[in-house]
Amino acid sequence: MTPHSASQRYLSTRGGSYDLSFEDVVLKGLANDGGLFIPEEIPSLPSDWQTQWREYSFQELAFEIFSLYISKEEIPADDLRDIIRRSYNAFRAKDISPIITLDEGKNLHLLELFHGPTFAFKDVALQFLGNLFEYFLFRRNEGKEGANREHLTVIGATSGDTGSAAIYGLRGKKDVSVFIMHPKGKVSPIQEAQMTTVLDANVHNLAVEGTFDDCQDIVKELFADPEINKTHRLAAVNSINWARILAQITYYFHSYFSLCRQTQSSNPTVRFVVPTGNFGDILAGYFATRMGLPSDKLIIATNENDILHRFWKTGYYEKKPVHGVEAEGGFAEDGAKAHPSGVRVTLAPAMDILVSSNFERLLWFLAYRTSETEETNRRRMEAGEKVQRWLSELKSEGGFGVSKEILAAAKEDFESERVSDKQTIQTIKDTYSQTKPSAKQANGHANGTSKPATTGTEHEGHYILDPHSAIGIAASLRSIANTPASTHHISLATAHPAKFSHAVELALKDAPGFSFETVLPEQFVGLEQMEKRVTECKAEWQDVREIVVREVEEERKGERMVYSQGKGEYAPSWLELEKASGGRAILKGSPEEIRGMYAALGQALAAQLPKPSENVETKDGEVDGVKYRLYWPKGAKGGLTTGIYTHGGGYMVGGLDDDDFLCRVISEHTNSALVAIDYRLAPEHKWPAQLEDSMKVYKWAHKNAASFHGDSNKFYTIGGSAGGGLALQVANQVLRDAELKASLKGIIAMVPVALHYDHVPDKYKDMYTAYKDNAKDTPVIDGESMQIFYQHAGVDPKDPDTFVALGDNHKSFPPTYITTCEFDPLRDDGFVLEAALKEAGVPTKHDHYPGFPHYFWIFPSVPESQEYVGKMLGGIEWVKGQM
Repeated sequence: MTPHSASQRYLSTRGGSYDLSFEDVVLKGLANDGGLFIPEEIPSLPSDWQTQWREYSFQELAFEIFSLYISKEEIPADDLRDIIRRSYNAFRAKDISPIITLDEGKNLHLLELFHGPTFAFKDVALQFLGNLFEYFLFRRNEGKEGANREHLTVIGATSGDTGSAAIYGLRGKKDVSVFIMHPKGKVSPIQEAQMTTVLDANVHNLAVEGTFDDCQDIVKELFADPEINKTHRLAAVNSINWARILAQITYYFHSYFSLCRQTQSSNPTVRFVVPTGNFGDILAGYFATRMGLPSDKLIIATNENDILHRFWKTGYYEKKPVHGVEAEGGFAEDGAKAHPSGVRVTLAPAMDILVSSNFERLLWFLAYRTSETEETNRRRMEAGEKVQRWLSELKSEGGFGVSKEILAAAKEDFESERVSDKQTIQTIKDTYSQTKPSAKQANGHANGTSKPATTGTEHEGHYILDPHSAIGIAASLRSIANTPASTHHISLATAHPAKFSHAVELALKDAPGFSFETVLPEQFVGLEQMEKRVTECKAEWQDVREIVVREVEEERKGERMVYSQGKGEYAPSWLELEKASGGRAILKGSPEEIRGMYAALGQALAAQLPKPSENVETKDGEVDGVKYRLYWPKGAKGGLTTGIYTHGGGYMVGGLDDDDFLCRVISEHTNSALVAIDYRLAPEHKWPAQLEDSMKVYKWAHKNAASFHGDSNKFYTIGGSAGGGLALQVANQVLRDAELKASLKGIIAMVPVALHYDHVPDKYKDMYTAYKDNAKDTPVIDGESMQIFYQHAGVDPKDPDTFVALGDNHKSFPPTYITTCEFDPLRDDGFVLEAALKEAGVPTKHDHYPGFPHYFWIFPSVPESQEYVGKMLGGIEWVKGQM
């Protein structure tokens, strides 16, 4: 492997595999000998890194760091930059991992790592890992069809956050199935809902009757099983996958430079404090410091499952039952345990771990560093032999001890603290009461601007910690008491407090005016009530193997596509709305009657909407007789992703004012420019007048994007109902235009028109039942309504330019986000569209709403409308993240 440096070649911690490529270790995950992959050596930083990297963005730092571990022969520089860009585009914070200062006098800072799609630090690594899987598989499968394509079966275990982050990183990825095991009843309700409400066909959730350690053991047994490895290419998504450790190195450097800018110092003294369970997060810090990042110490902050804390105190790594913190000497057993394995259930469930898998990687480096052997290869072999022996003792005897030299080497870089539940609660209370409006941001952007870092983590200026982050702060305060006042402590905030409502409410129940709703992100509203899919199983790896084999087979046959659910029951909130409004409204009749009903409905709904946001600028204009309205966030400086918005209304009703509120919300909350189009309406103007008008505005916007702060190379089309159809139709035309096609990067198709009920291809007929299910008396529109709309528009049922699911160029489509509603004649248009795009290899994301009719989200009094808008905004961010 000549083009690869030693830091770009990989070996197993147990000595059985050497000279592996980055692609090998990412796709394999776990070595054949049961070991974990590590680079042959840790690279040194360039001599000028402190000056050259100081002003780099998170993404630029990631590129420089990743390039030290990934040969450009494996991933060319431009491809790596693109993977990084797509991985972090969907993060809510511009800085990806911003710092705030909690206590300026104590030099105590918090590194917020929860600004990704699932509000946990693991998004930083798993968004990257998902895109790596996709990149390698695309390259391997180019030109292959059917059974000849390589398929990846991703296996993971989660104590809470890994599962949802992995699912969000892998959902909808072509040629990838993902199986996530979580201990049944031992993750928070929000964490469970984040996983089990994802209904994508390639996502499989397993609730295991056991502990997280049981789940981890099953993963390792599956990777070691020759039977399943003959038929399935298994890949790891837990932090045993090296790519996850690599991705997390970046935020140690990013936070260090943020602190340098704040303190105007070239080399501040820093300690990093890391809430630690499986040892992956703090191991990334170890790699950073061994590369050359200045760090006085890395502090391991554990809960009462404290195998790591005991190791640093005694040199023994033992799976002993956990103890109470009041036990004599801090190490005696008190018999308190939640499971025969010895794992204790705490308020920080993501850290309820008996054995930390990634500790094995550190053990190898400690054994290598303390070896007296001079010859490199022999030294590596001896380190692998030691790790193999230690891990065998752990399995057979429940623990092992290391030499005083190895323990001393461990203490050079690390200290440890154990924090009880009682102390965790007190830390949440104290932090809340002692932080005042507003927590000072410490990061400072390289361009000199500052953007609020927090997302729902403050209440009236008081900072709210989740229990894991609170453990880090408690450990930080102990360290501060024993270090010089000039030492800065950066404590890692690993999750948003909304994910752990029980602990937060327990701590702040007496706080004046506090309500948990104040920190609940809109993405979490109603999440626990949504439809779920999960398989319960015993903690037996053979049972899990059977489930994996069966479900992958069904998925690859297409039997696991999540199609419509058929007629179910209306959601209670919808029935309450109908009762309050005196009946069911359906848009039907003559064009005049439909327009009258639509106008009356619009007037009634407008009165219920809050005041439009003042954070968005608008400007009306006209091109070649077609009116449009521009939207962009106040203070925008250019380069905005731009949405081309086409309203709904059956091609017969609707205009710029009707969707103005929604357009403002989209622009503000996705940091997008938006161009809304007032196209001509039927029956006065037959099809394709609507498409022609939309194309005129698209072309104008492409040429003039800079005038409204847009980026002409980052467009997406967006619309609902007939407007969703237009979003697809415009995209279809743009992709055939040599001058425009490079501009289109995504599609947002909400309850779209995609297929005509009179011309359904045979392969979709069994799944296309929505018109039959919703023929009459369905709220808002029914099958008869659509007949009226199509008749007055004069559409051709066989025209692929109108009904895009019929088209033959789906392979050229960009990533597409789709929504569908159960009680909607257009329901299966969305499902057919999804199937057609997936068949063509197009990344798709699909949110389906059982119990609700077409366009239900326009009714503010329906609580689920907020959920819909939140997920739709998430869909836009997902599309942006694919760009």
